Amino acid sequence: MYSTRREALRSFALLGGGFFFSGALSACTAESEPDGEGSVERSEDQLVTCKPPTISANHGHSLVVSPADVAAGRAKTYSILGTSRHDHTVTLSAANFASLAAGRAVTVTSTNDAGHTHTVTVTCIVSTPAPATCGNGAKASAISANHGHSLTVSKADVATGSPKTYSIQGSSSHGHQVSITAAQFTTLKTGASIDVVSSSALSHTHTVTVICA
Repeated sequence: MYSTRREALRSFALLGGGFFFSGALSACTAESEPDGEGSVERSEDQLVTCKPPTISANHGHSLVVSPADVAAGRAKTYSILGTSRHDHTVTLSAANFASLAAGRAVTVTSTNDAGHTHTVTVTCIVSTPAPATCGNGAKASAISANHGHSLTVSKADVATGSPKTYSIQGSSSHGHQVSITAAQFTTLKTGASIDVVSSSALSHTHTVTVICA
């Protein structure tokens, strides 16, 4: 009796372990499956805009290829019916989308309907936005005839871009002020430097060159 019960418990444990191993194997297999044949990955900082396609011998057909379709990069079939009385379809493959994502034009031939086909050329413009500048704020790179003055502009001030006046006293025994306009903040954001002239103190001024920190 005791032996039979022990053998039963042992068999249950082995069976449970088999289920656990099978489940773990299935999970690993699911996670390792490819994302889909021909899928295209595109950098998120790229911007794609597709122009209205060129359709040969066109009589009312039209096609819209969205940036989302290019980003997805998976084969897709489109209707080009438009305002025509009959329809055609065109198919863009994953390789076609890869070309579009790289800024290369793609030409495909439509299905044959009403005894004819059309050649469809799709062109997309790929652009990369300018990188954000002055992410660490700005500072004085040079101050004319300097004797201890300094200037630090916070990244929040640069981001806001509102006109602001700063003290450049630093370790000097006296102070001056400089004002940065909204237009000058815009210039800083492009990565260019600006020059501002300080207020007069002790009968002199300073020219301050400001750059991204």
